[in-house]
Parts: sequence; C-alpha cells; structure tokens
Amino acid sequence: MIYSAWETDDIIGHELTRNLSLALACVFLISLVMLADLRLTFMVLTCVVLILVDVIGMLHFWGLTIDTIVCVCIVVVVGLCVDYSLHIAHAFGASDAESSADRASEAVADIGPAILNGGTTTCLALLLLAFSNSYGFIAMFRIFFLSVAFGLFHGLAFLPVLLMTFGGNNPDVEQPSETREKVIINQLSNYQHDPIELESIIAAKIRRPAGIIQRSEQTATTTKNAPVTT
Repeated sequence: MIYSAWETDDIIGHELTRNLSLALACVFLISLVMLADLRLTFMVLTCVVLILVDVIGMLHFWGLTIDTIVCVCIVVVVGLCVDYSLHIAHAFGASDAESSADRASEAVADIGPAILNGGTTTCLALLLLAFSNSYGFIAMFRIFFLSVAFGLFHGLAFLPVLLMTFGGNNPDVEQPSETREKVIINQLSNYQHDPIELESIIAAKIRRPAGIIQRSEQTATTTKNAPVTT
C-alpha cells in the first residue's frame, strides 16, 4: 500500500503533463477545423490554458492536492471549458459587422446569454455534490465549479477584449458605396474626359444610375479646371 502510493506520487506529475498536452493538441486541431481561422484558434487555446492555470492554482487554496481523482477531473476540465470561448470565437468569425469592436459586441450579444445559461445550469447540476461526504464527489464539485466560473469569465469578459484588440476587422465587408464613389472620382479627375463620358464611366464602375452621381462629377470637373494660385 505504501509502495503503491509512492509510485503514484512519483509518476502523477508526468502523467498529468502528458495528458494535458494531448488534450490541448486536440483542442487546437478541432478548433482550427471548426473556426477555419488560425488567429481565433490561438485565442481560444490561450483562454483554455489560462483557465487551467486558474483552476489548478485555486485548488491549492481550496485544500486539494494533485492525486489520481484530481488529475482525471483536470483533464476533463479541458473539454468543459473550451465551449465558453469557442462559441464566442465562432460568433465573432460569423459576424457581419465591419470593425472588430462591433464584431465582438455582436458575438457577446448573440451567444453570450446562451453561454451564461449553460454555465448556470451546469453549476446547478453540480450543486448537490457540495453536500457529499465523499472525497471524490467533493473534489469533482470544486474542480468543475472552478472550471465553470473561470470559463464564463474568460469567455464573456476576457476573450471579447482580446478579440476587440487583435481580432481584426471583417475582410468580407465591402467598402460603402459613397466611399467607392469618392475613390473613383479622385482617380478619374486626373484625366481629361468629356463630362458625359466621365459620368457614364463612374456610373458603370459603381453600378449606380448616372443621375445620382452627376453632382459629384460636376465637383470633380470644377476642381480639375480651377486655376492654380501661388
């Protein structure tokens, strides 16, 4: 019995490190396939790693040590906590907003309540374990409760800030029509064109009726023919 406990303590650190590495590798690959975005995948992986660090660190203050039951629960935490961040990242990538701030806000508004409800119901399901006299059930409650608490924090608070800062603007959003019109007019104003021909060229490029841009064409022609003063 003493030898068995000594052998467990001797190899449990190595086993935990190996299992967590394999679990994180699986999280990275599956997230990359589902998100199809390397930057978002790294952000999700960062949140999962930080959640693990928070959970393992809090176990010391909650009276738990690294043993067989705790190791099994910690590995399970990887699969539990990835949902909170992955759903936010997926909603961010699917958002039609233009700026990263708008995309992050839209992601939290769309999927945030569902994530919060999921975390709340998970805590309710774990609540009865807190009143158990069994060490295994108490350890499960403490570890899984911490995973939900830190998972919600990183998914609803930390990750949106990360996405707003490093997520980038939406590359699929086209430039507004008025902006395209100004760019085309500035480009064509450097050349001599007949006013009617210039209007038809601009209308064809931005696919808008020629009458709508007549005022802009007149402005560009006036600017081109204005005398230069020194």
